[in-house]
Parts: sequence; structure tokens; C-alpha cells
Amino acid sequence: MQRYEKYKDSGIEWIGEIPEHWGIKKLKYANVLIMGQSPDSTKCNQSQIGMPFLQGNAEFGLTFPEEKNWCTEPKKIVKENDILVSVRAPIGAVNIADKKFGIGRGLCAIRSKCYKYHYYLSLSFREELERLGTGSTFKAVSTEQVENVFLPLPPPDEQTAIADYLDRKTAEIDELIVKKEQLLKLYEEEKTAIINQAVTKGINPDVKMKDSGIEWLDDPSTGLRTGVPENWEVKKLKYTGRFINGYSFNSNDFDTLGVRVLKISNIQHMKIDWTDSSFIDESYYER
Repeated sequence: MQRYEKYKDSGIEWIGEIPEHWGIKKLKYANVLIMGQSPDSTKCNQSQIGMPFLQGNAEFGLTFPEEKNWCTEPKKIVKENDILVSVRAPIGAVNIADKKFGIGRGLCAIRSKCYKYHYYLSLSFREELERLGTGSTFKAVSTEQVENVFLPLPPPDEQTAIADYLDRKTAEIDELIVKKEQLLKLYEEEKTAIINQAVTKGINPDVKMKDSGIEWLDDPSTGLRTGVPENWEVKKLKYTGRFINGYSFNSNDFDTLGVRVLKISNIQHMKIDWTDSSFIDESYYER
């Protein structure tokens, strides 16, 4: 985008300079803010009875949430195109409501005439919300802190133009990401093959081999057992260390604060992804 002719200091640290004709307003004066509220737990279910319900950001997707719970008597309801913002750890995660949802205390919603511009704007002030967050164990932001965040506001037609521009540019970037991910997948496959070779056959190509007697060590291309180095042992996993089973939680056990739960969805290749964070109450953890 081209630079504007004249700029001015916004007076807000996280914003900096803005075009001279733009305005600055607190969020509460520019949009409708809806703070989530948790309903009676007996009114919630996973049987798709009632309205889709979001307690926090655990159901957030890339852009739109994916409901896992429903509620027959939600206390706070958001509409399609409302912007959903996480107010508890991780603070500032953003999605767009693609239908009506009930929302719990882990979320707030921003209702705007130009929702696309304010969606992108919400992605920008995430760091500001994180800075404002308080809490000794897990940070959260209050209603007052959210509604008093300052926003840069272009004229309405310019908001639409900026949103359209960002739609195009982010689509181009997403397309590049897909191509890069395909290339990374090939690299990952090559890396996995190298790792498998080293940990099951060793790194000496001339070492004498023996039949392992283990089917999964067969060569997938020939079906033949390729064996292991002659001086290696073969043992069951349970004899090599301590084996610990996980606990099967019910989704209703999860909260937005407390002891973090590591779920299978958090396990990514060679790393842990905490984007989809779930917690259980500390007293429940102790029990």
C-alpha cells in the first residue's frame, strides 16, 4: 500500500503514527462489546441440544470456531460476523463467528459495521491485550481493560478498502504457505526415512545383520525382513523404561484456568502446540 501524504502522532504507544485524517477512539465508543458469561453447567451438553457454545478459545480454528459443546440456556449470545476475542490465556486469540454462539467467560465479542476491518484490527492489538493482562498463574483481561483499548479508525469507506486489500494479500500468502507446506512434507518424509534407517539399522552400512523377528522392521518395498545389526538387542518397550498411561477426561472437565492438560491434539511433529489449551481445576487435579 502507498504511504499517505500526511501523518500524525496517535498518542498511543502500540499504534504510533496514523494518517492525518484518521481518528482514534476507545473500543467501547467504536463498537459494541459483549463479554462472555458462563451458564449453569447443567445446561451444557455434547448432544447438540440447544445453541452451539464456546467457553474459551479451545474451539478456535484458523478463522472460524468449531463447536464441541451446546447450551440450552446461554447467558451471552453472539451473532454471525461478530469478532471473538479470547480474554484468558492465551489472551488475544481471534476468530470470527460464522453463526450464532453462546459464549462463556473466556471470550468477549466485538460487533462492528465493518467486521472484516475490525477482525484484522483485533489481530493487531493482541500484544496490547497481553500487556494489559494480569494474574499470577494465568493472565486475563477485564471488561474495563478491553473496552478502553484505543483503536485507529479510518473513514468507513477506507475501512472497507483496507479489509478488501488484506483479504487479497492474505489469500496470496495462504497460497504460498500451502506450497511451502507441500515442500516441507517431502522434507519431513525424507527426514523420517533417515531417522528410521539410523535407529533400526545403525549408521554403518557394512555391519553384519541378523533377523530381528519383528514384522514392523520388514522392508515395505519387498516385504523381506532386513534385520538389525548383529550386536543389537531386541526388547519389548515395557522392559526398556517406565510406561505411563494418560487419563481420559470428559470435555466437560475442562476449564480456561488451572492445571494445563496435554491432549493428543497438542502433539505436533517434534514439538508441542499450545494453541488449543485446556485446563482442569487444581482441586480436581489433586483428586
